[in-house]
Amino acid sequence: MGRDDGGRTTTIVFALVERYGGFERYFRDWRPSDLPEVEVAREPGHFASAVEVALGVLILLWWAGLMPIPMMAGTGGFRLELAPVWAQLFWPVFGVLAVRLAYNVVRWLRPRWRWTRGVLAIVSTVGAIIVAVLLYRAGHWVTVVPTGMAAEQAGRLQESLDLSLRIGIVASALVWSWQGLQEGWRWLTGRRR
Repeated sequence: MGRDDGGRTTTIVFALVERYGGFERYFRDWRPSDLPEVEVAREPGHFASAVEVALGVLILLWWAGLMPIPMMAGTGGFRLELAPVWAQLFWPVFGVLAVRLAYNVVRWLRPRWRWTRGVLAIVSTVGAIIVAVLLYRAGHWVTVVPTGMAAEQAGRLQESLDLSLRIGIVASALVWSWQGLQEGWRWLTGRRR
């Protein structure tokens, strides 16, 4: 075989196709929409999705008061009392948790429902950011009640908790925003395709 054998073979193949045809029936009814869908981002596996749904159900049940979490009473010489803002935001938080659970269920069981996923992601993200802003503006989330701890030590613990919760609320809002932007981008680019 010489150097031109590859070129001759290609020429012969195209000459045969031109002369005898046969391939047009394969391409006549072909549409780009027949191609398999290209995944823009890697989806979580079935196990990870099932864990997210299970955790979402547990958190929702806990928030609704249907599943109490045992607390160790009397340890450390203090107890924590929730600020009134948590009671005021009970239903908004419940709504955000429920929408996020629905999003995780759809992502797990119906990953091709892009439009539904996009809407659920946007609604849960906007709701979570609104709740985070309202929580942050409250400025007080828990109260340290000393039950044997010195008042000065309880005051320091209160300051530490306030700072930790303030950072946690801001970090949660940023994470929700980032996840919402990612899902919104996938939704928009998927619609364009």
